Amino acid sequence: MMHTSSTKYNITCHSVSLLSDLQTPVGIYLKIRNRFPESVLLESTDFDHQKENHSYIGFDPLARFSITDDHINITLPDGTVNVSEIGPEETAAEKLKQFMNHLVITGDDETSAMSGIFGYCQYESAKYFDPDLSGIGFPPKTEEHRDIPEVAYVFFHFVIQINHKENTLILSEYLTPGEKSRIGEILTLIDEGNPKEEDFFRIGKETRSSATEDFLLKMKDLDPELQEIPRLVLSSRYEQKYHGDDFKVYRALRSLAPSSYLFYFSFGDYHIFGSSPEPLLVVKKGKAYLSLLAGQAQRTGNETKDKELAHSMQFNNPDGSREHEIIVNQSIEQLSRHTQKVRIESYCELQEQAKILHLVSRISGEISQEESSENLFAEVFPSPVLTGTPKVSAMKAIASIETHARGIFGGCIGYV
Repeated sequence: MMHTSSTKYNITCHSVSLLSDLQTPVGIYLKIRNRFPESVLLESTDFDHQKENHSYIGFDPLARFSITDDHINITLPDGTVNVSEIGPEETAAEKLKQFMNHLVITGDDETSAMSGIFGYCQYESAKYFDPDLSGIGFPPKTEEHRDIPEVAYVFFHFVIQINHKENTLILSEYLTPGEKSRIGEILTLIDEGNPKEEDFFRIGKETRSSATEDFLLKMKDLDPELQEIPRLVLSSRYEQKYHGDDFKVYRALRSLAPSSYLFYFSFGDYHIFGSSPEPLLVVKKGKAYLSLLAGQAQRTGNETKDKELAHSMQFNNPDGSREHEIIVNQSIEQLSRHTQKVRIESYCELQEQAKILHLVSRISGEISQEESSENLFAEVFPSPVLTGTPKVSAMKAIASIETHARGIFGGCIGYV
């Protein structure tokens, strides 16, 4: 049965709040994923700045939106499945907004504004959002990644929101008409002991897709106009076969290379996990914010040397300053196309991570009622920090030089 884009599903959000001082996001997620294999974990450790001190856990899919090889697959709350092809005049932003418009959420205001939708966009999916990228011949996926969607967003029955500053936890349940509440069952699950962990071990040696020398050779074969790109960011794919529970790797990542934002998404047959020092795009109370990182250095472990290094990064690095300026200027142009009163909130500030020093700028703009956050996302995705400038030329050059599909690297992951 095919439902039109005007079909609405009434969803009621019910929430309960409790103290979380005896719980951690990792501990709760370990219990949740045993019962609900399709589940996601988003953590924030940015407590010093107090900008974003919440972590989220979503589980038990109710509806989903995905794109694989130009085809959109939508599963609605009543089980209806719609499959269609993206037309030449359509964009993923428009289709995603149509999917979200199916869901009419009412109930507890404190959490219903978050909508309960979590997901990701792979790097190559940018062609579905920006028509200027549709002609780029991106490298093909590997055979083992062929069936993994390039875009996937899931609307979950349950979302747990943990406020680290106040040590509180909000459990939200999204119900369709006539559906029985299971909040009591989930609260009992949260109070259970942690499950037994599985083993993890590597198989064989780590492999790399391309060496630096290969990049330099291919750079010489680029079209002359692409050779003049002011900034280009290339990447190599590293692969490691393994056996066991990869959530152990995620936990090791949190310990060895902590960052402001961490994520572990389990979609049943495949998992995505990693970390990021800054969000790509934040839309809050009618304003859009971009965080731009350009310039970094590894910390020495010596406080005096780190201060000297930080001073040098900010004031004695003309190449780094120029690179930062290029990225900020491009992002201002992008934001100006969709927002008003664009301003630089902070410029070239030092951000200290556990292992890395970053230079960060933040810009903002006011979104008009006529403009959609989905179109804004399409404009700024992917980040120039991981591609280069200008956007289209840099991505053309990357497609010509890199032999591998980037996949989730250089993509975007989070909630809407």
